[in-house]
Amino acid sequence: MVVSLAVRTHNLPWDEWPLAGLTSTQQLDFKDTAQFSSHKNTEVLWSTRNLGMQCLVLRGKVRLVPLKDLSLLPTSKRVLLQPGDWFGDLLELAGHWQAVAVGPEVVVVFWPSQAGTRLPLLS
Repeated sequence: MVVSLAVRTHNLPWDEWPLAGLTSTQQLDFKDTAQFSSHKNTEVLWSTRNLGMQCLVLRGKVRLVPLKDLSLLPTSKRVLLQPGDWFGDLLELAGHWQAVAVGPEVVVVFWPSQAGTRLPLLS
């Protein structure tokens, strides 16, 4: 995983949902707390076993997969996320899940769950 702290210098899609729904104050809070990360194929980005963040997919695809032997659902129950989709603690998923990068490069922006900034669709 490669992490970049310079969210303010990146060209985020502020005119597209869900970022477009943030107020100007929320945008400033988001810029202060969010970070980018780049991931390679099969790298785990997030898990219900390691809580503490929310993520927005910017490039590539992410697969949500139930953790084997820890989830009530069979591991065949998977969800493929595209750019613009989010995942993280506030999904309230049943059982234990992890988010895995799919493809040569996946870029997400992530921020702490406890930070005051919540994307509009999470409110």
